[in-house]
Amino acid sequence: MVDIAPRGLEELAWLSFLILLSALATALIYGELAVIIDAYQHKANLLQFKMDVANSAMHNLELTEFLRGDIRDFIRSTFYTMITQNEMKDFRKNLSPTF
Repeated sequence: MVDIAPRGLEELAWLSFLILLSALATALIYGELAVIIDAYQHKANLLQFKMDVANSAMHNLELTEFLRGDIRDFIRSTFYTMITQNEMKDFRKNLSPTF
């Protein structure tokens, strides 16, 4: 049977440091993942809000169901392109003028 535990104080200190470092790396990965998921949820909530406003307006205008479907499809197909375009504008605005 092979013993793989640290044998001396130096090995124990090094192993403890590596365990701490790997725990920090794992926490960083989970934190970034949480930020990405939150950003996606934010965009999905914006789309749902926009769809709710459009549905209410179409109901108040008494549009035909065919026209409502076309408008919903248009909003869905252009929403993420619009969001990406706005993110690019914000990025360029915050970018240093030397670039």
